[in-house]
Amino acid sequence: MFRRPGFVALVLAASCADARSRVVPTLAIVAPDGSDPIVGRDLRVIEATFEQEVNGAQTVSVSAAVEGDSFDLGLPVRDLDERMHVSVTLSDDLGVQLVGSSSSFRPSDGGRVTILVGAPGTCAIVPSLALETPRDHLSAVRLGAHVTVVGGRGVDGASGAIETFDLRSFVRTDSTTTDLLGATRSVAIDRTQALVLSESGAPFVLALAPDGTATVAPAPSLHPNAAVADAIATFYENGALVVGGGDDAVPSAATSFVTPDLVVGIRTLPVAFPYATADSSSIGSWIYANDDASGALVHLQSNGLPFVVRVEIADDGVRRSPTLFVSESGTGVLIFGGTDAADVLRTDTLQATDCPTACSFHPGPAWPTARVGVAFDGDSGVIAGGAGPSAIVERIYADADGSRIDPYATLVHARRDASVVRLPNGPVLVFGGHDGVGFVADTEICFPP
Repeated sequence: MFRRPGFVALVLAASCADARSRVVPTLAIVAPDGSDPIVGRDLRVIEATFEQEVNGAQTVSVSAAVEGDSFDLGLPVRDLDERMHVSVTLSDDLGVQLVGSSSSFRPSDGGRVTILVGAPGTCAIVPSLALETPRDHLSAVRLGAHVTVVGGRGVDGASGAIETFDLRSFVRTDSTTTDLLGATRSVAIDRTQALVLSESGAPFVLALAPDGTATVAPAPSLHPNAAVADAIATFYENGALVVGGGDDAVPSAATSFVTPDLVVGIRTLPVAFPYATADSSSIGSWIYANDDASGALVHLQSNGLPFVVRVEIADDGVRRSPTLFVSESGTGVLIFGGTDAADVLRTDTLQATDCPTACSFHPGPAWPTARVGVAFDGDSGVIAGGAGPSAIVERIYADADGSRIDPYATLVHARRDASVVRLPNGPVLVFGGHDGVGFVADTEICFPP
């Protein structure tokens, strides 16, 4: 147990029978600006939920009274080598006032793990995650307990900046540059490697060492014409998928699957549509493509090579540059955004239910805030910012029964062409972008409503 006025922390306490019980981290609860979040608040209760991350394993919740600006709370840990995360809520007499979640960590690593907390449904700037090089059209990818922000476009044009932050402490661990990249798209191959496509150079693999330093190396050969505009998705830390390429006149039906051992398998899909998007679920990856007349939803799985499970054809009309969201279970699918034949934004959506056995297509929820230039995180379904610039943050929910798009939060700093990544259990980080006047350096954390 732990108690000290003026400093807010939980202590993970291992079983006394465990010889390593002294090697456990302190979990510090901190406001995004680094201050103590409970000072001056009349908070009454803290609740913490510990969840192991393998096979949906054990979840344990504990709570304690907040007395003044301190509390006594400890979480039992039975397996110190199991990856886990902790979520917290702090409440007063009117309900929950602060929420937050840690990054992934192993208790056996010891040290200190920071949990940023804020009011539900709000965003706040995190000064310690500010970018050294302000830019838009960047990509952020979460690799284990780190997030790496790659490339983009800044005041000097194409940027080769690569910045890495430790999500256990919310500090920068590495900053380097490579060849000029410009706009990038990045996708995790596993917990330590990402595949990066850029508009200005060849694909490469970014690898993170345990201390958060990044190295880059040329990617193994992908299918011809693989480019930054291709659809990419991850097979839940078991490989990365790159789909399509070519151009509108001669689109490619090729896919490349990159394994954690950096072996590439190339397959050809039964369809070759120019406007493709991809997302992943626990049962494989999905591709949605549109050929100016109809859409095709393709379900892929992998045994070292991607193979097609099924193809469903949808009467969707012209939807150029759409975005696809697939629920983690793979039972809910929503296609949104894109433009029609007159280059007008589509505010209607298309949903697929009863997946994956026999997907049925139906009109989805309206998206009245439709906009281009959004940052989208397929893990959480969060849509952030967009042209305008926009401060809107929304979240998609999809399951076997249907889909909806709900308000999530409002950005402090409106922006377009940013990048967003998810922390466990809800909070997201929004990096960079452009605010209509200049390139944005600050990073925001947005808490679920």
